[in-house]
Order: sequence, then C-alpha cells, then structure tokens
Amino acid sequence: MSKKFNRAIEIGGEERIVGTPSVDILEYNKTGKVRRAEGATVPTDGDAGYAKGCSFVHTDGGVATTTYINEGSDTSCDFNAVESAASTVTGVTAGAGMTGGGTEGSVTLNVINTDGKITVGADTLDITTNTLVNSDLKVPVLRVYQETFAFGDMTDGEGTSGTFDLTLTIPEGAIVTQSFIDDVTGFAGDTSAVITIGDGTDVDRYNTGTPNVFATADHISAGAVSGTAYHADAKTVTVTITSNADFTNVSAGELTITIFYYQSV
Repeated sequence: MSKKFNRAIEIGGEERIVGTPSVDILEYNKTGKVRRAEGATVPTDGDAGYAKGCSFVHTDGGVATTTYINEGSDTSCDFNAVESAASTVTGVTAGAGMTGGGTEGSVTLNVINTDGKITVGADTLDITTNTLVNSDLKVPVLRVYQETFAFGDMTDGEGTSGTFDLTLTIPEGAIVTQSFIDDVTGFAGDTSAVITIGDGTDVDRYNTGTPNVFATADHISAGAVSGTAYHADAKTVTVTITSNADFTNVSAGELTITIFYYQSV
C-alpha cells in the first residue's frame, strides 16, 4: 500500500564543474549524465556531460533568459533559452507594400514591387535591373529657367520704377536657390538704374540688395535669395528696375535673368 509523503523535498544538489562552468547538479540520468542543474553561468555550447534534454535554471537570468534546455548531445551540449510569454512572437503582419506574415512557424515577408526592379524575400534581396531613374527615386528635380527682356517690354509704373513679369511661374513646393543677371545692356536715359527680382509682393525675394544695371556688363551678381526660398504657393517672377527720377526717361536696356530652383515630384 502506497504511503503519502506530505513534506517538501529539499534537494541540496552537488556542486561540480561540468565542462566549463561550475553548476549545482540536481539530477543525473542512468548513464551518469546531468539531467537537471542550475547555476549562475549557462553551460558553454560544446561542453560534454549534459544529457540531451537536460534542463538548466540560470540563477542570474531574467525575462526569457532563466530556463534553458540542451538541444545538443551528451558529448556536445547546445543550451537554448525556453520561450516565455514575454518572449513569444504571437504574429507577424505584413505592412503597407508587403505581403506574407503568419502566426507561427517560419514566417516570410515579401516587398510588393510592381515595376519588378527590387524584390525582397526570406533572407534575400534581389535587384533585377541596374538602372534607376528619377521616376524610380522620386527625388526633387533641379530646374533652370532663363528669359531675356528689353526696356520696351516693361510696364511703366508711372514713377521711378518699371516692372516685367517673366513667363516663369515658380510652382508650389519649389525651393529657389539662386538668380543670375547676365548680358546687360545698360538701362540708360536717366542718371541711374538698379534691379530687384521678386514675386510681386516681396520685391527682392530672389536676390539681395539693388544691383546696378545702369551700365553695360557681361555678368552682375544678384546676391543670395533674401526672401523665403520655399514656395507654399505658386508665384510669378517679377523684375523691377528703378531709375533716379522717372522711369519714362529710360531709353535703352536689355538683360537676361536666370533662375535656379528645385521642384518636388
């Protein structure tokens, strides 16, 4: 007749060096290999003396690093952590532009690539073409606009200034980086003439200062962009030339304006 034993069993263990670390052995199997043990250091992979399936409690472990099992052999151990609730992945979901996923086992995610140039799969990255163009990269495009006008093309402001609107419209989202003034035939007839390049509201948005265009010159510095470079709205480029007394006195003059800007795509 069996007899109940209603007391807890205290296992003192046997402290020994098995392989590399010193461990407390709690149980051997019938061939003398360690079946259960614990210690501050997890046995080193390749150590001998631990039975296949040996369980080991890492006394200095934490979440997902406390319980280990030997998945190697008794001559060459391979202890791996046993997953806990905190370390278990319950599902992998494919995000935007991807396919695949799953809740268990081997999971694969693939990138959807309609143009067939890049394919990403399990442990692979395949680039099927060696040419990428702007439409692939979706990067801003640097654009250059150039226009020449003469004094007769300008609108007299009935004062000291005249204006000319370039055909160019800076598009929404663009960033202007620089303006140039070239091939200047002096705007003569009065005693002076200076230029600004703006958007009709901010008269010198696209330049700095008031460059002199009274005299003939090959190139004149427009200076840096002094206004807001980024365009929240589309703007027409307006050139203003201001004389000393009255713009009506201006009887000559021609120049070329060049605008550099980045346009988003």
